Amino acid sequence: MILRKIIITLMLILTFIISGSAFAIHDIEPLFQTDDFMLTVWGYTNVTAGGGAEAKAAQARIRMLGEYGHLRFFMETDLAGLDPTNKANYITQGWLGYNFGKEGLVGDMFADTTIRAGLLMTAAELYLPASYATIPAASMFNPFHHYASGIQVQTMITPRLLFMADVTGPAGLQFNDTERWNSGDLQTSQYLRWDAVKVDERTALELAVSHASSTEFEKIGLTVKASPTENLDWYNGAFRSNIRLPGSKPVTDYGGYTMPDYRFLQIDNKYIGKLDLRVHGVYEKRFGSTEYTGKTIGVSAVLPHDSIFTHFSDSSVTLDVSNSDTKVDGGPNIPDTSVWFRLRLIVH
Repeated sequence: MILRKIIITLMLILTFIISGSAFAIHDIEPLFQTDDFMLTVWGYTNVTAGGGAEAKAAQARIRMLGEYGHLRFFMETDLAGLDPTNKANYITQGWLGYNFGKEGLVGDMFADTTIRAGLLMTAAELYLPASYATIPAASMFNPFHHYASGIQVQTMITPRLLFMADVTGPAGLQFNDTERWNSGDLQTSQYLRWDAVKVDERTALELAVSHASSTEFEKIGLTVKASPTENLDWYNGAFRSNIRLPGSKPVTDYGGYTMPDYRFLQIDNKYIGKLDLRVHGVYEKRFGSTEYTGKTIGVSAVLPHDSIFTHFSDSSVTLDVSNSDTKVDGGPNIPDTSVWFRLRLIVH
């Protein structure tokens, strides 16, 4: 019942928001725009079930971006916490920023530079795709914490080199936890992404490095995304994490994953429009305090950008079968085989 209320509430809000608006392919047209001001709103929810658990909305988020001249405002709220089985964090992001303009600050370097402050998604979190863009129903392990309060800068060093960096308080806490502003526990994170190979307008090879550190940890992650054809994306990641908690022995964990995602068929029907059918596989390995081996194979049906259902492009249904072995702190091996289902609804 609570799950149903969450979904209905999200849909009612978004239906009201988008009513009367038209959206171009690949782009969300503003909800409201004048010569000086622009407001864009969209939202998504991931309803998942698997591992013996009943279906629930892992995320039910509404995102709002406002632009006034060079000023920026962003807010992301999450209604999933209305379900008591989810940890409540009703405001995942909320920041004010200043954009220096699309042109480079030095020639064509440092273009589209933005400085923002408030509740942020940390730069290193980009080690994995955002929750509205994950491919398997159960995402891979991310060693980096998600959200924190602080200051962040983002810039295009060159037209193909993106850099983000931030200084924040403790990450991974709820929006109303006063410890998020604890300057005594400063953390930093950085993200650098290079579009190494371009084929026409498509990025055929993308390389990235993520890094985060504080007095209690040092983490680094490397990612490689290869797209040799328009139908195949191959994601790869590796990380090393060293945690040094006071009074405890340092713990070092490392691991990685590889994940091909292939569009094997596109249905084009005059009644339902276009629908992409994709197959993906994941192999994940971790060592250290937790020894983990995971294997997943799954299929997805995805609404492409040029579907007739433009308000819901990138929405998808995913079915996965996964097998894993887990051993924590040298304990017994715990095998598991699960079937996972996810309904992702994205409303533009």
